[in-house]
Amino acid sequence: MRAGIRIIIRMKNFFRSAAFLAAAGLVAKVIGALYKIPLVTVLGAEGMGIYQLVFPAYTTLLALSSGGIPQAVSRSTARALAVGNTRESRRILTVSVLSLAAAGLAGSLIMALGGAFFARLQGNPLAAAAYVALAPSVLFVSLLAALRGWWQGRNNMFPTAASQLVEQVVKLGAGLFFAAALMPYGVECGVAGAAIGITASEALALLALAVGLLARRRNETPEGAAPPVRAVLADVYGSALPISFGSLVLPLLQLIDSVMIVNILVAGGMPVTEATSLYGAAGAPVSAIVNLPAVVTSAVAAALVPRFSAALKRGERADGYVAEGMKYAHVVGLGGSAALCLFARPLVTLLYSSGLTPALTEVAASVLRVSSVSVLYVCYMQIATTYLQAAGRAYVPAVNLLIGGALKAVLTALLLPLAGMTGSAAASVAAYAVTFALDAAAALDGLRGIPARPFAVCALSAAAACLAGGAVLMLPLPPVAATLTALAAFGTVYLAALAAAGVLHPRELLSRSVKINAAAGVKKSKKY
Repeated sequence: MRAGIRIIIRMKNFFRSAAFLAAAGLVAKVIGALYKIPLVTVLGAEGMGIYQLVFPAYTTLLALSSGGIPQAVSRSTARALAVGNTRESRRILTVSVLSLAAAGLAGSLIMALGGAFFARLQGNPLAAAAYVALAPSVLFVSLLAALRGWWQGRNNMFPTAASQLVEQVVKLGAGLFFAAALMPYGVECGVAGAAIGITASEALALLALAVGLLARRRNETPEGAAPPVRAVLADVYGSALPISFGSLVLPLLQLIDSVMIVNILVAGGMPVTEATSLYGAAGAPVSAIVNLPAVVTSAVAAALVPRFSAALKRGERADGYVAEGMKYAHVVGLGGSAALCLFARPLVTLLYSSGLTPALTEVAASVLRVSSVSVLYVCYMQIATTYLQAAGRAYVPAVNLLIGGALKAVLTALLLPLAGMTGSAAASVAAYAVTFALDAAAALDGLRGIPARPFAVCALSAAAACLAGGAVLMLPLPPVAATLTALAAFGTVYLAALAAAGVLHPRELLSRSVKINAAAGVKKSKKY
């Protein structure tokens, strides 16, 4: 009985932590998406294409230097604190920071020295300056990974959330300032200015977390025994490497994508400038919108990591977390996919028409409409991946993503010459669908007990919301008013329908359903 009560309490804390991180992450994503609006106006489609060419190599180096570290440090810290060993948690942080400093510095040097090579490989040498400007960020983000993981392992999501907000706010101000200031010297200089803003944002976010860390450690009483450095390295990187492999797959596939798309379009007779503009119009502006819904399930997944780790350390199980996580994936995935599909053209027109030509605006809208389907699969993948990582099978999602990515590369080569950027988006959707199917098959034991009712309710609620939003779009209103009113109608109907069906409720954390799920998780408990 007491064990059941403890799990219920932890579930309440878990959802509060997840909700807080999700809210902060959503605000950060909204700021990031808003940043793209004036940035498109400043850089234009060609500048956005160059801007987007830089990031696959950047994220690949981040995955190599620090991929999997936040989850691994969070897991190790949570396990140490579950038995009251604060000295071990300090040793974990120190070892992680030092090792990541070396890896991050190596990544920064590779990016700075190899930028010209990467740019030529991708088909546009103008990207070289942006590589150099962005290079220091690899070091800063690597150190951020260790600090964020340490705080999350302490079940304190505020520092991570605050640092995310600092990143986005500084990037918004500094990125636009430097991009506008350097744009008169050429589009490549404007893109480099935007990259300087990102470097400044990561540096200030790191400074904010470091100050908070020093204040926290001064007020903490050391207890327990610190393990040897070698043991900490083995524990952290033993957990991080499989996750790192998984985090490396997607950037590598995006890097391949960035190399393929411009070169394939140019090989088909399109000028480099036009191919880069098309890549820019269909890339960053669309991804900024598509990535918004999944931030909620990403926060839920991040909050699941220390909860599962602490429970396993104590020999406990909490299957209710998986069911609740998948419920939120239904809510966000189905609602997000439906909304982005319905509002694809109005959203792109509202946000980016000032920086894109009418033809490129139409291309971006078509890509967003097709890409909206991937939101559902990404939300499911995040929860399934966390489950597999907690079960000690972190390599499985990585292998599945690699399979899906290989499919995407083949389909992109086939569909891009036939359907343009819409074909490339369709290839991405197919890859995510296959990847999730493989993840679900691997995690079938944990997902078998997921109730079907939330999915059905979310699907019907999304359909009703589409009818409401579509009806408003047909009214004789000015375009901006029609879009905003229709979005409000969609959201109101969707949330009201979910609340009426009992899927979401303001008092959900105290509701009977959560207690039943938690109790069910205890009764079904067995080792992963």
